[in-house]
Amino acid sequence: MSDTDDREWLDTLAGQIARARAPDAAHSKTDPAVDAAALEGNPFDRKGPTWRTAMRATGTRGWAAAALAVAVLLLGWHLSPKTSTSEMARESLDGIVQLAAADPRGLREQIVTELGAVGVPANGYAQLGIDGVDADLALPVSPDVQRVLASHRIPTPVDGALRIEIASSKSR
Repeated sequence: MSDTDDREWLDTLAGQIARARAPDAAHSKTDPAVDAAALEGNPFDRKGPTWRTAMRATGTRGWAAAALAVAVLLLGWHLSPKTSTSEMARESLDGIVQLAAADPRGLREQIVTELGAVGVPANGYAQLGIDGVDADLALPVSPDVQRVLASHRIPTPVDGALRIEIASSKSR
């Protein structure tokens, strides 16, 4: 490139910049007339949300989600225990009912005595600091035996083998 080519290029560029910066009277006459009153407000703004627009936006998904939430709440309420869990005796996986008492020896003797009074031979024991009661219940379990077990919040065993461990409530 020669110096003249560079000058021509720079002059052309300068002319284009000058024309771009200069107000063009002919260009302003070609703009359409605009009514200012027609421009008030945004034509893309929606009116405030209503329940109908919300229903249209969600369709039946909103109703389905609400029905599912209500069904889960009802199912949870229906399956909740009817008695307080603090009133229940703890039962381990191997069927041993675990009780806590301030006087484990006294509770063991009381359970053995009450079961003996309703005709169930029960064996009381104390091993390694844990008092316990073992008994074989006749099936079906009589109402008298169920009443004795319920008075101590002990669930009725399904297989007839009653195993109770009584720990001191001070050690828990």
